[in-house]
Amino acid sequence: DMMQWGAWNTLIGLYTAMLPPFGQLQRADEGLISSHVGMLYGRIGEHQQSKIYIEKALQLQHQIGDHYGEAVTLTNQGELYRVRGNYQQAQKSFEAALTQLGSYEDNALRSVIAHNLGLLAQQQRNYTQAYNHYTKALHLAYLSQRSACIGMIMTNLGMLLYEQRHFQ
Repeated sequence: DMMQWGAWNTLIGLYTAMLPPFGQLQRADEGLISSHVGMLYGRIGEHQQSKIYIEKALQLQHQIGDHYGEAVTLTNQGELYRVRGNYQQAQKSFEAALTQLGSYEDNALRSVIAHNLGLLAQQQRNYTQAYNHYTKALHLAYLSQRSACIGMIMTNLGMLLYEQRHFQ
């Protein structure tokens, strides 16, 4: 619906107006906004534009030592690769996100990464690995009290079990 309503294009317009040379932001905010623009372009299928903005975000975040911002951007990049079927690049992005996350105690982001790794493993028919990632993601989602994420993870875990004919 967001795409049909043109909301994503509106957000892209607002975000890009905030970026230099039109707008003026602190470097950390510039990295965050570039990451959002890259994700939005990816959602509407503009893969080249998405790549440009995500690479810009990662470069900025790396320059200023924003490891958490890099982890978020790499997670988004991995999701875009996964959706497009580029599983090897997706795996690399998710692993790099975990490395950048390091010792940050962000169970919500760790849950998102584990869930995406589960989706990736399931798409590659590595069911044991997918199950392990989903259960880890579920545990982390409970710790971070993110009920919407819990529901989504449970749905995908159910689909995994159904796909393996584990009906009980």
